[in-house]
Amino acid sequence: MPSTQEEEPGTTRARFWLALSGLLLTAALAALDNFIVNPALPHIVSEFGALSQLSWVMTAFMLASTVTMPLYGKFSDIHGRRPLFTLAIVVFLGGSALCGAAQSMTQLIVFRAIQGMGAGGASVLALTTLGDLVTPRERPRYQGLFNATYTLSSIAGPVVGGAVTEWMGWRWVFYINLPVGAAALAMVWLTLPRNLAPRKGHAIDFAGVALLVCGTVAFLMFLGMLDGSAASTPLAMAGTGVLCALAFAALYRQEKRAAEPVLAVHLLENTVFRRTVVASTMIGLAFFGSSVFLPLFFQTVGGHSTASSGLMILPHLIAGTTMSLLGGQVVSRTGRYKAPIVGGMVLLAIGFFGIATVTAVGLGDPAWICCLLLMGSGGGLCMPNLTVAVQNCVPRAELGTGTSTLQFCNQLAAVAAVAGSGLLLTHHLRQYAAAALPAPLAERVLHEGVALIAALPPALHDAVVAIYAHAFIVTFVTSGVLTCLAVGVALRIPEIHLGED
Repeated sequence: MPSTQEEEPGTTRARFWLALSGLLLTAALAALDNFIVNPALPHIVSEFGALSQLSWVMTAFMLASTVTMPLYGKFSDIHGRRPLFTLAIVVFLGGSALCGAAQSMTQLIVFRAIQGMGAGGASVLALTTLGDLVTPRERPRYQGLFNATYTLSSIAGPVVGGAVTEWMGWRWVFYINLPVGAAALAMVWLTLPRNLAPRKGHAIDFAGVALLVCGTVAFLMFLGMLDGSAASTPLAMAGTGVLCALAFAALYRQEKRAAEPVLAVHLLENTVFRRTVVASTMIGLAFFGSSVFLPLFFQTVGGHSTASSGLMILPHLIAGTTMSLLGGQVVSRTGRYKAPIVGGMVLLAIGFFGIATVTAVGLGDPAWICCLLLMGSGGGLCMPNLTVAVQNCVPRAELGTGTSTLQFCNQLAAVAAVAGSGLLLTHHLRQYAAAALPAPLAERVLHEGVALIAALPPALHDAVVAIYAHAFIVTFVTSGVLTCLAVGVALRIPEIHLGED
């Protein structure tokens, strides 16, 4: 039985499930907006022009949501979950309404940043509030629901975005958040206890906030420069990299001595917290570094269409959802989370090395699907339980700070993984193409991709496909190595048995 039912006499089981539904709905909305906007981007460009600014529609949202995650987590530890969660949803809905009403690309970028400020808080506080509402022993069961929600959002986002844009116009990609978000807001406001985790009278670490914002923005801008999506002169890159390093170094020193640190760097002295965060960050680098490029892999190497490449990924997503739910049930019953974490990572590593091997050998779709099932199952087993491990080892008064620090590191890892894997893929494509193809064709391989492959005669077609296959093999092997390193860290995580309170 959820712990709130014992602590709050007026809280019924129906009220708990209504609260949980509000948390899941909020998490789904925040996750959905990472995917639902992509199909609308061509229509936005058609109306506003300003193609050079288009990437900022996504970047502004990502920057704002990443920066605000630890802020909401810390402030909710001080002022309580309910007011901060309500604020996050209101900001998200206000940003959504403004995005739908935008009259220029500049306005849309600014309003997307506002929307991201709400989304960052909504996503991290949904997980944190769950940790308050249920006992440590029950958390894995419900963490599986959240992981399933994130997975389903990644599937539904592009589909819903495309359908809404085609039938109702791109503005409704944002307006559709309003009724759903209003329902989530009502559920949260009416069901969450008013006294959930407040600690009045604590000072705010404004210096830490400023350094966190500066360091995170510099880090994400630096990655954008590496990826070619921002101004990338050598001087700008060097300056941004130095600024990022100095800001994070100063942030670490500030948070070590701050009375109320925004990031839980003092918890790094906790062995479970430190090793879990490191392992989770490494898994984020491995998992997102490969997963985001799977559609391109199946289109270039597998010869699939855009639609069928999406279908090829379904086994990965279905396996992840299923194993996160089953794994959560098992951990809740046994009170042990380490075996699923390590076992999931091992499955993930086998999947990465497996897909690299079957690609090198030249096996087709059935072998790839088997590897995707392993990858999805491994991710579904280990990722939710890493959050369980962190929430189980931090003091209850710092549940928000600990959870948001983990989510912040995961978010940075995901962004870095996409940028790093893109660079790795591009580097090896350029290297292999230069060695195997005439210079003009080698340059076209980098810029035209799937469209070029479809138009080539058979001999050149096979050569270009082989080049893509070799480049992707390097990416998959790199993810496998990172996962093996994460296994080494996870094996050394001390296990604290999940209790009933």
